[in-house]
Formats: sequence, C-alpha cells, structure tokens
Amino acid sequence: MFSEEESRRILSIQFSDCANTDSWFWSEEKSGLYSVSSAYKMLQQQSGAWPVTGAETCWQNLWQLQVPAKVQHLVWRAMSGCLPTKDVVEEAAMVAWRIWLARNDILWNNKSTKALDVVKLARTNLVSWRNAQKQKSEPLLNVNYSKDLEHWRKPIVHKYKINVDGAIFEAENCFGVGIVIRDQAGHLVEAVSTSKVGVVTPKIDEVIGVKEALSWIKNHNLSDVEIETDSLVVVQAINGEVQMPS
Repeated sequence: MFSEEESRRILSIQFSDCANTDSWFWSEEKSGLYSVSSAYKMLQQQSGAWPVTGAETCWQNLWQLQVPAKVQHLVWRAMSGCLPTKDVVEEAAMVAWRIWLARNDILWNNKSTKALDVVKLARTNLVSWRNAQKQKSEPLLNVNYSKDLEHWRKPIVHKYKINVDGAIFEAENCFGVGIVIRDQAGHLVEAVSTSKVGVVTPKIDEVIGVKEALSWIKNHNLSDVEIETDSLVVVQAINGEVQMPS
C-alpha cells in the first residue's frame, strides 16, 4: 500500500504524550482555518522580513505613498530583504548548498526533503557557522582536559546535573536517547534510556533527549537542575537564536 520511503516517514512520526484527540487547526488564524495571507505572513516572519506586530500598517503606509510605483517597489524589496545585499547573497549560497545536499539524498539515499525544510536548514547552518566564527558561545560540554583526557565536571551552582545524548540506529529504523543524573558530589542518582521507532535527524534526537530530561525533572518535582548537551544547534534553538525544522 505504501512505498518504502512512505512507510519510513510514517513510522518516524512521534506521538504526543497527551491523550487529547487530535484535530486540524491552523494556528495563524483565530478561526483555525487556513488562509494564504496568514501563511505568507508566517513565512515572512520566520525569515525576519516581517515584524511580529505593526506589519500591516507598515505595508499600507508604503503603498499609499505618493511616489512612482518603481520607487515603492524598490522600498518594498529593501524592507522584504529581497535586494541583493551581502546577507541575501550569503543566504542564497547556503540555500543552493542545501538544495545540492537534498538532490544527493534523493539520488543516493531515496530520501526527499520539503522545500521549506531546505530553506530552514540553510538558515540554521548559516547562523550556526556565523556563531562559531564569532566564538560567541562557550563550550557546551563542561570538561576538564588533562593529558588529552576529558573529565566530567560536577555542578557548582546547581544540586544536580543531567547529561543528555542520543544515538540513531538507521538499519533498525529506530533511535534512542540516554540521560545520566548526578548530584553535586558526582554520585550517580539515576540513569535512563529509551528507544523509539523511526528515523530522525541527530538534531531532533538530541531535542527529544532534552525533552526526556525535562520530563524526568518534572516527574521528580525538582528545580535546581542543570542540563548538559553537546548539541550547539539545540542550545541555540532553545535560546531562540535559530529555528529548527520539525
């Protein structure tokens, strides 16, 4: 009934922890019904070309200006980020690179990628690369180096530390996450591992690992906890610096 690729994608869908009945709802409209205008607005906001508030008035004022149409068009392109500036050219180059990778995935791995995900991945990669070049982020894994060996560092401020990691088993069509909880003395409190059916990207695997860690904290009614991961993109996504495709 389904092709191998379709079956893989269906089995990769992760179920919600809630028992509520699902229903179709478009979050960008109060009525829950899809509209082209709200979809366009959402895409523009995701690209940073549309303010979260006040955008409608801004565009209305632009088109009411008593100037030649070509001047309005120039201003619109500048406000929409469509002019060939350095940032736009760099983003276009990253999108072209992600398109090339998506093409190779189809050709060699029989994996397809949505156009929107290609653009999101390109922007995420570009932001991550720029952050790495500027060295804005501190190392995510707190380690001590002694004779080229890494040593776990116990929490200084918080009472507990949770280390999170993920692993993908593509041949078995599944993935897993593991969390290790230690106290301030470095003593093991608990270790948890879980596996799920489906093939996801390493980034999503790490996100699910952080989610499992947060669930453990909630179930034990704790608050003085530090979570440690080695995924830069996940940390940036949590801080709102980048957007991750789901």
